Amino acid sequence: MVVGFHAVFLWGTPPPAVRDESGFLIFQDISEVMLWLNPFRKGWAGVELFLVISGFLIHLIYLRSRDNFRFKDFYRRRFWRIYPPYLIVLVALFLIQGNTTTDLLWHLMMVHNLYDPAHFSINGSFWSIALEVQLYAIYPLVILASAKMGMKRTFALALSINILLTILGIFVPSLNDTFWFGTFLFKLWYVWVAGALVAEMFHDGKPLFKKPLLVAIIAFILFIISDFNYVSEYITTMLATLSATALMDFVLHKKTAPVPKISIWTDRALSFTGMISYSLYLVHQPVLEYFRKLSPNISFLILALLISFVLAILCYHVLEKPSIAIGKRLAHPRGLRPGTKA
Repeated sequence: MVVGFHAVFLWGTPPPAVRDESGFLIFQDISEVMLWLNPFRKGWAGVELFLVISGFLIHLIYLRSRDNFRFKDFYRRRFWRIYPPYLIVLVALFLIQGNTTTDLLWHLMMVHNLYDPAHFSINGSFWSIALEVQLYAIYPLVILASAKMGMKRTFALALSINILLTILGIFVPSLNDTFWFGTFLFKLWYVWVAGALVAEMFHDGKPLFKKPLLVAIIAFILFIISDFNYVSEYITTMLATLSATALMDFVLHKKTAPVPKISIWTDRALSFTGMISYSLYLVHQPVLEYFRKLSPNISFLILALLISFVLAILCYHVLEKPSIAIGKRLAHPRGLRPGTKA
């Protein structure tokens, strides 16, 4: 979704939004309508979908291993899974592009999403990796709050913070003109907590919604049309989150037989794409931007996508897998594994 979103905006950018007095978009011709309705134009919601899935998986792992859960182990696994591949790609891009040392320092500390000049400076996709790391950092707050008042109220708290910050942005327009405010940790915290809420309900054997598929469909339709009015743009992320959360709830609790596999090759292709997805996320945007500068021809887009996948495969085997292996060896020296005795 995100790769498609970046490709569409580089090779088919919609014209600047023109609105009437009520805030609705005005289109000059059908081609503008098609550009705005392009499914990949909404691909940025892949970040929201990822945050929901991340909150679900991380919290479900905690719930299932609560007695043996240690934050030391949690952060160690997250570090070796995320930071070394990110660091190597970051330094490589820094050396190739000639960014400032200040940009590099903000990225090394994983806080570049909080500083506009560095937000997109080295790799535009990196801001969400910083956000994810910050969400991991405050995960103890989620556990503490849910223990004190339950996960539903914890989600209500996170959503309330988002609403207050959104209102603040309306009354202080200069905030909405910044990148950091739109991707501020506590403005998107509720998206991650929504996934944790689904995990809590699933762990207890309960669905979150009575009719999750209906909720998902309605939320998705509203999400698709939300761009057409200025007022509704403020709730676009909420609609994307609601759609992703309800769809996940439906899949987890559906009572019908599982969907049959299309083919073994399709399953392998999807699994393989998922396996290299982090590496693809790390490398795709600089490649797309480089080839777009060379030519606006669609053939260069196809070439850029192919090279992005090749680089992602290399990154996965050369950076990701070794990094994870090093983390496991350091955690369990001399070949020891959890449950074994020295």
